[in-house]
Amino acid sequence: NINVRLIVPYGHTIIQTKLPQGLEYAPLYGMRDEEVPMNLNFAPVNGKKITLRSKTGSLPNDQIDLGLSSDDVVVLNTIRNPNYLRLLEDSLKSNENTRLFLSATDSMIQSIGDKKVWELIGRSDVYVSNREELEKMVGTQINDSQTLAEMMYKVQLALKTRDGSLGRVYVTFGEYGSAALGQEKLIYYQAVASGNIDPFKKLNVVNTNGCGDAYLSVVVIKEILSHSLLEILNDANTSGHICATMPTASGTWMATERKIRDFRDNYGKPDFHRYDQRTKEFIRIRM
Repeated sequence: NINVRLIVPYGHTIIQTKLPQGLEYAPLYGMRDEEVPMNLNFAPVNGKKITLRSKTGSLPNDQIDLGLSSDDVVVLNTIRNPNYLRLLEDSLKSNENTRLFLSATDSMIQSIGDKKVWELIGRSDVYVSNREELEKMVGTQINDSQTLAEMMYKVQLALKTRDGSLGRVYVTFGEYGSAALGQEKLIYYQAVASGNIDPFKKLNVVNTNGCGDAYLSVVVIKEILSHSLLEILNDANTSGHICATMPTASGTWMATERKIRDFRDNYGKPDFHRYDQRTKEFIRIRM
């Protein structure tokens, strides 16, 4: 069991009535509907996707208490409004033990600039992006294992966790799987399921919309629960792959622990590969 608070930019009765039982609802304190532009997507009941959008308006000059506490985890994903970001940063400064998980997306990098994103990395415990987004952040094309490793280490060194340990870095490659770097400075890679363990079960990628969000969601939940790096890598990979085989970005099919296990049973669990510092390549490991 885990106690979770959902904090959103403003109150809305549809959130309160549709949230799963036991999930505490808390709007950002002192904020009104028109003050913060927002686009909130979630699938609270039977996989039905709900999108809430607010009007873009001016933000008040006085500081607003966002209601954060030291036990909270802030997930920053595709924030494009500098004023909203300012409010969040001010609140994080007064709540130094609040953890920050950062998803550095294309639109965020383009809107607020890579310099600001690097500042956010310096306040983050966990970093998630795809390869192209990482390339934008480091200004380097990543076409081989050695370059990937060097750039993942560069991001990890910039992360600043609340307990002083090394942060975790996750990089996705779409249909080619993803890589994860943990506190032990070991980088692991896992491909997506090939689907060829049964000639009558063929996996077709029908829609990639939402796959990154599915991946991020599993990373966030399992990081909060302190699961192992390899478990997070496998389950996040599976969640994104399940999404890619479905025609919509949300639905009753959305990944659960059971659905992740069933998917792996049906389509196989690809081996993990660990980056070898001597050969500068990923080497398959036996589990």
